[in-house]
Amino acid sequence: MVKKPEGYTFVELLIVVTILLILASAVLPLAQVTSQRTREAELRRNLREMRTASPTTKAIRPISTSSSRASRKPATRAARSSNSCGGFRPTR
Repeated sequence: MVKKPEGYTFVELLIVVTILLILASAVLPLAQVTSQRTREAELRRNLREMRTASPTTKAIRPISTSSSRASRKPATRAARSSNSCGGFRPTR
């Protein structure tokens, strides 16, 4: 009785590896497209959040205009010297 060799031949292993590489090359571009779409969706969501936050920020901290500066009382000399900006004096 002739004993049949156990295991796989080199050619069989090469065929299996080749088939796996072909399948991987077909799936990899799909995964990259999905990843790109996910990234774009996250960027769109962040942009939408920034757009909605912008008017809210302006409502909380209104931007000062030249007319609002004119209605303020001028700073005293003591207040100017204690300014944390190194002696910056506001223009009138």
